[in-house]
Amino acid sequence: MTELAGLEREERGLGALLTPVDRDGDLDLYIANDGQPNRLYTSQPLADDPEELGFRFKDLTDVANVGDSGSGMGVAGGDYNGDGQIDLFITNWERELNALYLNETTTADQPTFQYSTFRIGIMGLGNGLTGWGTAFVDLDQDRDQDLLFVNGRVPVTNFETDPEPVKLYRNRGNNLKAKYGRPRQFVEWTEETGLVDVGNLMARGGAVADYDNDGDLDIAVNTIAGHLSGYAYYSK
Repeated sequence: MTELAGLEREERGLGALLTPVDRDGDLDLYIANDGQPNRLYTSQPLADDPEELGFRFKDLTDVANVGDSGSGMGVAGGDYNGDGQIDLFITNWERELNALYLNETTTADQPTFQYSTFRIGIMGLGNGLTGWGTAFVDLDQDRDQDLLFVNGRVPVTNFETDPEPVKLYRNRGNNLKAKYGRPRQFVEWTEETGLVDVGNLMARGGAVADYDNDGDLDIAVNTIAGHLSGYAYYSK
C-alpha cells in the first residue's frame, strides 16, 4: 500500500512518528532521514478512492518548514509548551544540533512550525553527541512534557570511548511562580534524577512505559553489544 498512500520517496529513514499535527484530527507522518531532508506527510481524505484506502499522504515538508537536513536518527512528538498541539523533536549526529520544532498551526490542513532549538534555554542541544531514541515524557508528573534522549557514537570504533550519556531535560513549565517556571524552556536534569549514574551507553534506542504499574513512567534503553537497560523512576 506504500505507493498508493503517496510514499514514493526512497530515502534513509531511521525514525518515524504517526501523530496529528495539522488540527484536522487524523494521523500525519513525520520521518527522520539520515543525511537527507526529513519529511512531513499529512493525511488527506480522498474524494476518488476506488481502492478504498480512505486517505493519501501529501508531502508538506516545505510548507511546514520542518525539513531538517541533519543526520536524523530518532523522532518524538509531544506538547512541550502546553498549547494543545504536537511539537516535534529530532536527534542528529554529533556535529549537528538536535532539532526542535514548535507547532504553530492555526488553520486545519496547513501545518506551521517554528525552529526552536535556540529558544529553549539550552546551549548546544545535542552538540558532541549522536542521539537515537527520544521521547517527550512527564517523569515528575507535573503535567508538562520533559525531554529524554539516548546517545551513542557512530561509527563504532572503540567500545571503551564510543558510549555516550543518556540526557534528560526538565520542562520548566508555564507557571512563572514555580521553582523552574519559565515558559517554553528546559533545564538539565540528568544528574538530579540519577541518570548520570547510569554512565555512558552504546545506545541505539529508547522507550518509556510504566512497566511496574506504580503510576509513573520508567525508561528502557537498548544498546549495541549489551543488554537492554531498564531504569525505574521513583518519585520523592
